[in-house]
Amino acid sequence: MNEITGNSWKRILIVEDDELSNKVMSLQLKKFFKIDAAVNGTHALELFKKFKYDLILMDINLGAEKNGIEVMKEIKATERGKNIPVVAITAYPHFTDRVIFLKSGFDSYISRPWSADNLIKCITDTLKDR
Repeated sequence: MNEITGNSWKRILIVEDDELSNKVMSLQLKKFFKIDAAVNGTHALELFKKFKYDLILMDINLGAEKNGIEVMKEIKATERGKNIPVVAITAYPHFTDRVIFLKSGFDSYISRPWSADNLIKCITDTLKDR
């Protein structure tokens, strides 16, 4: 719990196109972090330009426009974004998928279905590594 309390001032961007998943994740995390939520890649990039984030949770499948890998690469290509950890959130649970996402530039990975405890642990571990 001390690790979470110590990170309570951290600002996290959730990028998730599924409205229910976005709301659930936001509700679970806002107890511990400052949360902004984007519903697609374009919205995520707009928020990224406006605010400084300590970590980004990025869904891989973002619907009709850019996917999470493309959005992550755009963020990481910027001077400000290159050091922001981005966690892939996906329904692809296989080890090979994890390797592909990490090799593509994500700093960490969590597969669905995730629990609030696993998600918070992933966030705190990723922030601790920074």
